[in-house]
Amino acid sequence: MESPDYKIVTTPLSKLDEFIQLRTEALSNEPLAYVASVYDSDFMNNDGQEILQLRSRADFRLSLEVEDRIVGMICSSKSHHNLSNATIHFFYLTPKYRGMGLGLALMKKLVSSLDSINEVKYLEVFVASSQKAAVHICGSTGFQSVGVANCNLINVPKKRCDVLIMKRPNLLYLEQMKNVPTPSTATAMA
Repeated sequence: MESPDYKIVTTPLSKLDEFIQLRTEALSNEPLAYVASVYDSDFMNNDGQEILQLRSRADFRLSLEVEDRIVGMICSSKSHHNLSNATIHFFYLTPKYRGMGLGLALMKKLVSSLDSINEVKYLEVFVASSQKAAVHICGSTGFQSVGVANCNLINVPKKRCDVLIMKRPNLLYLEQMKNVPTPSTATAMA
């Protein structure tokens, strides 16, 4: 299937309601795909409703638009537990637009944006192991599985699933590390 004309943009605040609506649709349509994380307490109140803390919490919020309508989205933030990591904590593409390379384009755009930030050393994502397409997209953009966790699902009380923990080094950081002398090379240069 041929991909439609699309654009990937930083989600403007004027479209935040549309972005939140798409996230709510994703949780409703595919509840077994989304695992709970520390970020969800930032985005949900006690009743499970979206709150506008999404405005300030996500460092990167990208939308994939077709005909000026958001059909895909991805969010990332610096990790709470390690500020030198960035965590992708939500990635969704409307089913109608899957299988056209749009999800891969969206992930590549986010990865290249995060790679340009010096203080981010690693990117991480937690992917439900049942989501084969998402696992494939992550692998295609350099993420490697470093473990498995059993996590709660966001929208399904008392339901858990296996999640792949995938990480990817920031390429800018790796390049910079090549030029840092190790103790043995520093001694040899003296």
